Amino acid sequence: MDTHKDIELTFRYLPGEYLQALRAHQFARTFLAVDTGFSLLMLVCGLATFWWGGAFYRWLGLAFIGLGLLLPVLYALARLAARQKVANEAKFKQEYRLTFSERGIHFRTHGIDSHIDWSYYQSALRIGNFYLMYYSRDDFTVIPKRVLQETGTTEAFEEMLHRHVPKVELRS
Repeated sequence: MDTHKDIELTFRYLPGEYLQALRAHQFARTFLAVDTGFSLLMLVCGLATFWWGGAFYRWLGLAFIGLGLLLPVLYALARLAARQKVANEAKFKQEYRLTFSERGIHFRTHGIDSHIDWSYYQSALRIGNFYLMYYSRDDFTVIPKRVLQETGTTEAFEEMLHRHVPKVELRS
């Protein structure tokens, strides 16, 4: 007997909300402290080698400086790519109707009416103002926390995630 109630959500993403979710995903998948430390170390080594290494080692200093600048440039490009991805995407402006049940997820938008089995999702992450439900390493469904709070279903949703998704991480 199915004693768990279905959770029905109807929402539209607020302006900039999906971009925030993408940035939360990027933040969760990076090692910011380690990467920053590595970049700074490469910059310091590069500058030291460039100034005090003599003419023969100047090229090595420039290579270290280049490595030190590479990660910040890659992070900046990733942020720009995320902004481009959602800038004019019509699907982020339409209404979403999702029903979460023990049988799976009924996903409806303009032009889509689909049933998704829970086994489709590999992991879920609560971070910032979002729940990110991953179906591959970098592909996910975004559920804004505000929608669950408005309907009073946050606790039931988290319990359902724990029952059906193999790996659930609930960060603050």
